Amino acid sequence: MFQVSKGSLGSDVVAAIPKAKREFQLGKAASHRGDELARLITFARGAKLYEFQVGQAHGRDPFGAGKRRLVLYAESGQIKRVFFNLRHYDPNSWVEIIDC
Repeated sequence: MFQVSKGSLGSDVVAAIPKAKREFQLGKAASHRGDELARLITFARGAKLYEFQVGQAHGRDPFGAGKRRLVLYAESGQIKRVFFNLRHYDPNSWVEIIDC
C-alpha cells in the first residue's frame, strides 16, 4: 500500500478529512467492515474502522454515494490512521494518508 500526502489527492479529499473527523468525534461516523483493508494492514485488538464517502457518484449511478471513501482507523477512541480508496471495493486502490 502506498503512503501519500493529502494534498496529492485533490481538494475534495482535503475538505472531506476534517468533516470525517468531526463526524467521528460526534459519534456519527458510519462503521466500516474492513474486509479489503484486512488483507493490507494489521489490526490492533479493539481497533475500529469508520467510513466517510467522498464526492458524488455520476448521475446514472443507482446508489448515489461517492465512489471514493476515507476510512478512519481508530484505537481507544482516537484516530490513529486515515486511508483513502480511489475506487470503491477495489482492494488495489487503497492508500494511507500520512499527514492528517
